[in-house]
Amino acid sequence: MQTSLSKAADPSFSCGITSHGKAFCWGDGTNGQLGDGTNSSHGVPAVIDSSNLASNERFTELRTGAAHACGLTSLGNIFCWGADSAGQLGDGSPDANKNIPTALDISALAIGEVFDEIAVAANAGCGRTSLGNVFCWGADDAGLLGNGGANANQSTPTAIDSSGLATGERFVRLEAGSFHMCGLTSLRNVFCWGSDSSGQLGDGATLADKNIPTALDMTSLATGERFTRLTAGASHGCGITSHGRSFCWGSDGSGQLGDGSTLADKGIPTAVDVSSLASGEVFSQITAGGTLTCGLTSHGRGFCWGAGSRGQIGDGGNTDRGVPTLLDKTNF
Repeated sequence: MQTSLSKAADPSFSCGITSHGKAFCWGDGTNGQLGDGTNSSHGVPAVIDSSNLASNERFTELRTGAAHACGLTSLGNIFCWGADSAGQLGDGSPDANKNIPTALDISALAIGEVFDEIAVAANAGCGRTSLGNVFCWGADDAGLLGNGGANANQSTPTAIDSSGLATGERFVRLEAGSFHMCGLTSLRNVFCWGSDSSGQLGDGATLADKNIPTALDMTSLATGERFTRLTAGASHGCGITSHGRSFCWGSDGSGQLGDGSTLADKGIPTAVDVSSLASGEVFSQITAGGTLTCGLTSHGRGFCWGAGSRGQIGDGGNTDRGVPTLLDKTNF
């Protein structure tokens, strides 16, 4: 039984973990991104080679990029495999593709510090540690590594610039888009960094890329309202607040912001249109991926919005939807 699936940044391959703790990948494997020791593509799940893991170590979380993948293990280690054109495997040997999981270089971490979470963009990755620190590696296009540097790729984890956070404030959740990152903090603030080509940083600036974490514009929220959940698509983001309200920002080319507007990108959080929900019904979970967003409500109902040309809305049609649209439950 599949119990965990990677959140795919690219639909050409996917990975998952079973209830028995086995990890698999399937799809395009030409860069070694399936992690099975080959550079072959597979139409059925292939077992990831775990020979570099300790005997008692298992993958607990998998994330996929454009042509590489990374996994967090039960011992707090990160392993990556696949394309390494920009150092996105984080093992210190850029431009050397790997077709089996290879340990991340952890020389920048303190003794005893381990990873609690990973987030993977198209050609980069970030990890949050047990001490609340965040490190990023790989392609620094548009400032994606968040270290305040001159957009220089890094083949080993580099600490992000956290100067914009309050004293004692730490990241508790990371989410990756294709070329941007966002993080939810212990004070329920959201910071984003990297590409702002469609307003996906949500800071209200004029599409200006940021190479350090930059606070989300919170003017649309009520006094005291804060984000409790966060998700990121390719070039948009969404969150659920402490008041049970849902907001999205960034690219809206297919209606993935769900606000019912005329496909206009938004540079600040914009309320999702919830007119199709019942009275008192709110979204309890939201997941953004690519140009699609889906949500599960407090009534256990599923809705999707955004790109629908291939039936991905799940309403029985092949049309983009600019507002949350109820899943067709005919086969439930």
